[in-house]
Amino acid sequence: MDPADYALAEDSGPILAVVHSHPDAAPLPSQADLVACERTGIPWFILGWPTEIWHFMTPKGYRAPLIGREFVHGVLDCYTLIRDWYQEVRSVSLLDFEDFARSFSGIGKAQARMLWQRGRRLVHLTVAGVGGRPIDADPDLIKKLRAALDLFRDPFQELVIESFDRRLFRVKLRVKVDRDHLREAVLQRVETALRDAFSFDARDFGQSLFLSEVMAVAQRAEGVVYVDVDHLYQDGKEEKLNDQLTAQPARIGDAGEVLPAQILLLSPLAVVPEAIP
Repeated sequence: MDPADYALAEDSGPILAVVHSHPDAAPLPSQADLVACERTGIPWFILGWPTEIWHFMTPKGYRAPLIGREFVHGVLDCYTLIRDWYQEVRSVSLLDFEDFARSFSGIGKAQARMLWQRGRRLVHLTVAGVGGRPIDADPDLIKKLRAALDLFRDPFQELVIESFDRRLFRVKLRVKVDRDHLREAVLQRVETALRDAFSFDARDFGQSLFLSEVMAVAQRAEGVVYVDVDHLYQDGKEEKLNDQLTAQPARIGDAGEVLPAQILLLSPLAVVPEAIP
């Protein structure tokens, strides 16, 4: 499911269940279905098509086996296998690193990933200060965070802590304003909605941006009839309309270097929606 569509559903109210289909197959849940059901924490309905036979399931603590698991990118892949192995065999959970860092004074956002670099495994922790402040400007904060983590973590597990990589994007759009609303007020609401939706507090590390998200945010502003996006692009790159802008999690670069997670935010430069006549 498109992340933007899922976010729109959440904006409409609490999500009560997930319904999806198995075309030309029985409605029995795959390992990926079971894992995804646990992640969402809500009931799932699976429809076999064209038999129209239904299967219903709820979260029950399922964990995919380490050996013999399916491969599904982003759900059951190489990264999740390493993560799950460390959690089950070594009792090392990346969520523990994230939760600890987020609760630490001065830290506003954190993301942990298990990486493999030149034959060694390491835990990489990308962090940001409160309000999106880069913590590399405050080396004492990194030292204090590491010292606190060292008291509780496995001393043989290598840990790398880095500040995040901020990436900015720009958007140029036109808005058809309902005739019963003031044009300037509607355009201001559109700009405010965009700034709120794509601010540091609202975005996650490694969260890519989709054109459909931008359109949906602008469309929800009161007094908007429809939206036409002309340009969506990342700062420093070609000014054009992109369907997606990618933000990367922490990873190993082409030269073998460790790279921190990126966060994609709306540029602080003026966003001036234009009214469609």
